[in-house]
Formats: sequence, structure tokens, C-alpha cells
Amino acid sequence: MQAAEAKLQRVLEGSKQFLVPHYQRPYSWQPEQWEALWRDILVLLEEENPQPHFLGSIVTSPAKSVPEGVEKRLLIDGQQRLTTLLILFALLRDQARLGGLDKLASQIEDLYLTNRYESGNDYFKLLPTQGEDPSLSDRENFMRIVRGEGPNVKTGIGLAYQFFQNKLRKADAPGLEAVHRIVISKLTLVSIILDEQDNPHRIFESLNGKGRPLSQADLIRNYFFMRIDAHEHEKTYVELWRPMQKRLGDEVVTPFVRHYLMREGPIVRETDVYSALKVRVDEDRSMGPLDHLRRLDKFSQYYTLLLRPQHEPNTNLRDRLVRLNRLEVTVAYPFMLNVYGDYARGTLSEADVIDLLDTLESFLVRRFVCAVPTHGLNKIFTPLYAQASAEPKFVEAVRKILAGKGYPRDEDFRDRLESARLYGAGDRREKTKLLLERLEASFWHKEHVVTAGLTIEHVMPQSLTNEWQAELGPTWEEDHEQLLHTLGNLTLTGYNAELDNDRFSDKKKLYAESHLELNKYFAAVEHWTAAEIDKRAETLAERALAVWPYYGPVHVPAGATDKSPVTGTIPQTVQVRGRNYPVRAWVEVAAVTMDAIANLGDEEFERVATELPKFVSRDATSFRKSSRLKTLSNGAYMEINLSAAAFHRFCVQATQLAGLGPDEWRVRYAPRAVAEAGEAG
Repeated sequence: MQAAEAKLQRVLEGSKQFLVPHYQRPYSWQPEQWEALWRDILVLLEEENPQPHFLGSIVTSPAKSVPEGVEKRLLIDGQQRLTTLLILFALLRDQARLGGLDKLASQIEDLYLTNRYESGNDYFKLLPTQGEDPSLSDRENFMRIVRGEGPNVKTGIGLAYQFFQNKLRKADAPGLEAVHRIVISKLTLVSIILDEQDNPHRIFESLNGKGRPLSQADLIRNYFFMRIDAHEHEKTYVELWRPMQKRLGDEVVTPFVRHYLMREGPIVRETDVYSALKVRVDEDRSMGPLDHLRRLDKFSQYYTLLLRPQHEPNTNLRDRLVRLNRLEVTVAYPFMLNVYGDYARGTLSEADVIDLLDTLESFLVRRFVCAVPTHGLNKIFTPLYAQASAEPKFVEAVRKILAGKGYPRDEDFRDRLESARLYGAGDRREKTKLLLERLEASFWHKEHVVTAGLTIEHVMPQSLTNEWQAELGPTWEEDHEQLLHTLGNLTLTGYNAELDNDRFSDKKKLYAESHLELNKYFAAVEHWTAAEIDKRAETLAERALAVWPYYGPVHVPAGATDKSPVTGTIPQTVQVRGRNYPVRAWVEVAAVTMDAIANLGDEEFERVATELPKFVSRDATSFRKSSRLKTLSNGAYMEINLSAAAFHRFCVQATQLAGLGPDEWRVRYAPRAVAEAGEAG
């Protein structure tokens, strides 16, 4: 490696060409960097005896594998500053021609911008990268400027030319010859020329800690192209890298590579994608860098279908992938990439893939409804493919493994689906809409019902009128707070604005005109009360068990509830995170549950108090006048004048808000007669 400080004139003189490799990112300097360079030039111009000003380094290596011609050097580092200086030279030449300074114009063109006696691409001192759109690529626009055809100001190179042009047009702008003299003789660079035995990639990494930081995707691109012979760059860029980058989009390259690496098991942090890829490729002696890039390109095609399933030609797969995307299933992408790879190779059939996608949907929907925490999904899905592949029947193995990873049983799914607050902000709203759409589709219409333009309708509205309060009865406040966002009170409609908070009798008229089976249910209902909401929830929950079936073993753990209603039952134990608490009344169940949530932390408790203020609050005056209150262990108050069903629903919703799934909170209860007989025995 040769390293020496050199003036810009020495770097550029002679018949040579600097090639910007395809692995380099496009020209990306902005006004901030241009302004800094111009400010440095002005400072030097103002000094009587200006000292050389150091701009930074450029690193080049011989490009021996490209066709012979002028001396060609790969510009490993420093392309941004060198490109900017040559843009400035082109501008000085153009302004010199306009001002009649022909000698200066010819000097700049012949010595610093072009190889005068060469033709074709060899004519240009610098050859930037090509872009997908030639009209916007760095190479084409740099050539335009060098040829004197003017800048395209829709590009970074064109904007840089325009920036310096505006500076030179000012009334107090320095003279062209003075600027030329300072730039060519006082701006210095450290020119590092690598030998064949030097590792350009390692040097590139060490030099790129300054300036505009490179993204993980930049580093990945650089790594591959630095490991591939230069004569393969153009073909590799055009046939592999550019199509992959276009297919995914710039922002998706890094997440894709992360999920691609995680296909083989280990979890890769977002900040470690580049280093993990480098280790993987360096250690794999069975394939070269180009082979790895080809495989990466192939899997990027599968990844694109996961991201944008509308491009999947198979309707059965497309519909399922769309639903999984709405469930935000990116954590399962490493597993699904492997599945798609096997499907493409023919080792998995279409029926197998459909079964797997249905299994994932059931797994994710049930966990969402039951509020099973999502933070452990990475550890579930990343090793899933390898674990299932070790078994003779892959699909069955996947189901067996997932069944042991917090997969809610029918009893828990039904219980939470009937009582939990499904509707909410952000992704909860979208997921709840998906649930309703799938329930609607389960009626198997002969004519497809398009639900894309429909919205979620609260039958009992979010704002209650006097008529609605009378409809609900004396416990309207508690019923409204508990039941508003539950499954039994939600449907789909295209008439949300018209329905608003109209009386139920008026809403029924619009429901009667609906083509949705979900809304035909209301035809036989006279009044919309808590009892009717519960009844509809039970009906839809039963249907949901068939839409999202349970794939695990039929095993009822100790302390599990059955599907019988809680009215007329006596609770026996409450289990919170593996600890059992004996209880004899539903008010004790609620008190134990809230004390356990308080022990989780203030954030969890306050979330419950904020969402269910009619049932638990730190302010005793916030309850209705007829309330009977119990003081909890943290000093807050809880309503105790409730039915068994209301207590049960309150506990389900409280644990849901606190992030406790069915395996972390469970109540065991029995019909009163059975419980009393057990005590007598």
C-alpha cells in the first residue's frame, strides 16, 4: 500500500480514470457538505499566504481485470469529495468559456476532467456508478456536465453544479482563476493506492467511520462487490444486485438480509446484520461470494411475495399471506422464507404450504385474542424450521411445536374471545377487523362479499344517548364500559356515519338491508342489552373455534375452566404466574387479580385503571353513588357490587390490559352444587 499527501493536481494529472464501483452508494453529498467545501475555499482565498488545506483521503486500487485502455483505478473511498471537486471544475470551465477565458477553460478540461485523446468511456477522468434510470444516474449526469450539456437539477450531481453556480454568480464572488488556483494547488488529499495483496474491504471499513454513515445495506453491497472480480461487477450489478434492490426497495434490503440469515437458526440483531453476513460468507467454503449473492437474490423473490402478496399468482396462498401481513407476522419471516424455498423446490406441496399458513394464522389470532405477550416470538419462529425438519412429517411437527409455545386451547380462546376488549387503537383495530371479516367469510357465501371498504361498527354506540341508557337498564354504566369493545357488540358496516349512536330499533333497519350475515343476526333481536351482547358473543365464539381450530393435543390442564357460564358458580383457586391463591367468592378473585397486577408494576395497574375506571380507581369519588368499594393492597379502590359474570369479565379484561395470557392467569371454578358437595364430602 502506498500512501502520500498530494495536491489535487497531482492526483488528477496524467491519462487515468477513476472508476466508482457498483458497490458504492450513489452521489449523496448535500448542501451542508457543499457549503463546508465552499467555505474552506473562501477562507484560503482571503489568506495572504494560504497553507495547504487537507480535505481527507481517497483510496484506490488497480483495476487490472477491466479491459486495457487508460490507467484505471477503482475508487474504494473518497468518491463523494472527488466527484464534488470535478463538478466544481466543470463549472469553472463553463464559466471561463462564457467569460472569454479560453485558456483556463481548455486547461481545466484537458488536465482534470477528460483524457483528451481517448474515446468512449475512457474519455472521462471519473466514471460514477450507473443507476436504474439512465436519465437520473450519476454516470450519465456527470458525463452531461463534462460534455458541457448542462446539469439535470433533479439529480444530486445537477444540484451540486447549481449550488456552486449560484455562489459564483454573486456580486462578491471571487474570480474564476483565483478559485482554480486555490483548488488545484492548496487543497490536498492523502492518496492511498492499494497493492494486490491489500484487503480493500477491510481498509474501506476502517475509513468509513466519518462523514455520512453507511447503512447496513451499503456495507453489504460493498462487501459483495469487493469480493467479486472487477470484470464481473457490471454483469453482477445489472443481473443480480440492481434487480434485488429494486424488488425490495432501499429500506427493505437490511431487514430482508437479517431474516435471510435467521433462516438457519441464530437470532441476528438489527445492528449486526452486516457483520453476521460477513462471517457467514467468509466461513462457508462450499460457496463463493457470487454464489451467496445468487442465493440471496433468489430468496429476495420469496421475501417480496411475503411483503407484497398481491404479486403471488396462487390465489389460495395470496389470500392467506394477505391475512398474515395484517397480523403483522414479520417475526415469522425467517421460517416462511424456508417454507417458500421448499415450495419452490417442490419438497413442500401447495396443500402443505396452505396448512402451514393456516396453522400460523390460528396460532397468531389465538395469541392476539388471549393477550399472550409477543416479545418471545423471535425465539419461537427462528429455530422452528430446523426443529420441525428433524421430524418425518414436517407440517405435523410444526403444529406440535407451536402447540407447546403458548398456543391457547379452545376453552381459553372461547373465554377470552367472549369477554376481552378486542377493539382498540392502532394495530388492534386492524386485527379486530380481520377477525370480523374472517367470521363473515365463514358463512361461505356463494357471492363474494367485499369487506375492504367496510368499517367496524359498535352496535351499542361509544356515546350513549338517554334512549340507549334506558335500553341497557340500571347497570348501563358498567355494561357500557365492559361490553362496548367486546366481540358481541361489534360488526361490520358501510353505514357507520349513518348509524352513529342511533337507537337500536333504527339501526336494525339498516342492518336489515345489509348483505352481511353478521348483520342478519339482529333481525330476531328486539332489544340490545348486556344479555343479548353476551349471547351473540357466544354464538360468534363458537364459529371462531372452527375458523381458527386448535392444533394441539386435547389436554385440559389443572385449574382450567370449561365453557359453562360463571353465573351460579363458586371459584376455588386463582393462578397467577404459577402461584395458586385459594378463593371462595368472585369478589376475592377480582381482588387477588388486581393485587397481582399491582405487583407487576404501576404502569400495568394504571393501564387497567385508565381503561376500566368504573371498576377500579385510586379516586373513591369516581364510582357511582350505589357502589360498594374494597381497598386494594396499593390503596386503590375496586367496585364489589357486581355479578359473578361481571367480575369474571372484569378480570379477563384487566389481565388482558396487563399483558397476562391464559397461562399466566387462570381461575378454577365449579357449579355451586358441585362445589358445596365437595366441601361436604
